[in-house]
Amino acid sequence: MPLIDLWKISIQLTQFPVVKDIQEAIQELPPPVWVQLVQMIVLAIVLIFILYFLYRLFWPTFPKSGVDMDKSSGKIFSVVGVQDLLEVFENKVAITPKGLGALVNKGLKGTKEIPFSSIGAIQFKKAGFLTNGYLQFSIVGGNENTGGLFAAVRDENSFLFRVRDNDQVLKIKEFISSEVLAVKTPQMTAPTPTATSSLSGELQNLADLKEKGVLSEEEFQAAKKKLIEE
Repeated sequence: MPLIDLWKISIQLTQFPVVKDIQEAIQELPPPVWVQLVQMIVLAIVLIFILYFLYRLFWPTFPKSGVDMDKSSGKIFSVVGVQDLLEVFENKVAITPKGLGALVNKGLKGTKEIPFSSIGAIQFKKAGFLTNGYLQFSIVGGNENTGGLFAAVRDENSFLFRVRDNDQVLKIKEFISSEVLAVKTPQMTAPTPTATSSLSGELQNLADLKEKGVLSEEEFQAAKKKLIEE
């Protein structure tokens, strides 16, 4: 039988409903297990490459957290946080957004530098195993952020950290607090029996600084105690 006749017969057979049902059933059968496995492996490799690309794109290499990272630049502390890099210098603190989280929460903002003389108050919230902690700076003359952790995520004056950095960030908070107090407290001489009026004047200066909002109640009391003891 010529090949042309066989081809015509096969065409005619496909017109029968039974043959059509068989063809549709074959098409609906799932692919073999090994084909599904290969597809899953290929998909996993593609996802790994995508995640690695995003990691390299949005999470540049950080310096290692620690103390005295770069003495030549005056840097004293450096800590890698959840979405920022915190650097503490001799007279200022710098918060640099890093990574995809910072891009989503803070946008394309650059490094925020805060001089110690501009810091009015510092909030410290210890991190837990399920929640991040934060170090938040209130600027003199600005509005204090009282929204807690959720507000700190988007605040350019806040630094989020993990539970492993609790001790390090607490040490940073204590250092900055002492430096802010030193900056805001005027240089004083020890009072003598002949310098009572000078002591009164220094106490009045402290009271004026407190009244203007430059010194908090805690800072005022600490400076007053130090002045009297000297």
